[in-house]
Amino acid sequence: MSEPEHIGDIIQQVMPGITRQNGVLRITIDTREQLPWAFADFPMVQAAPGTLQAGDYRADGSPFTVERKSPADFLSSITHGRERFERELEKLAVAGGAIVVEGSLADVLTGRANRRPDGRLRVHQNAILATIAAFLVRYQVATYFAGSRLMAEQLTCHLLRQSVKHAEQQCQVAEIITESTAEQIEEVPVAGL
Repeated sequence: MSEPEHIGDIIQQVMPGITRQNGVLRITIDTREQLPWAFADFPMVQAAPGTLQAGDYRADGSPFTVERKSPADFLSSITHGRERFERELEKLAVAGGAIVVEGSLADVLTGRANRRPDGRLRVHQNAILATIAAFLVRYQVATYFAGSRLMAEQLTCHLLRQSVKHAEQQCQVAEIITESTAEQIEEVPVAGL
């Protein structure tokens, strides 16, 4: 087997069919997104700009949305911009969503983004961890630390693809329940007839 050149090739080797059998994944990228991912390494993804009510990325066919953050942006959002960010999380919580950070948890807790010029931490680690936990409990919005920008893009692609699969399954279940209920209603005798 030859060495893969792109992350999309790796995905197809490790998880065959994830980008082939399920058709094209259409992703809307919010027009306000400052550093959008191109999804260039994903041959079965079509990304286009659009306006989203919350978050930065959403797949057609699912309300689930991903909010992208660099480690520095994440720290800023949970400190100085927390009030605005929590309003964003309230919107994400309505339809389901996740925060995907383009760095590791260690990057956020002790890395350059959380260091003052003298080397001391800007935000205490316990405050960061408590905030992450609060976001999950309060808004049901998980925070994923992908380790790098490339892995964050890959994780987002998988989250969005799974959200579409889940939405499709929910629709199928709803159709079955609707058909079953209609059949039961037809079988119920009406009194007096």
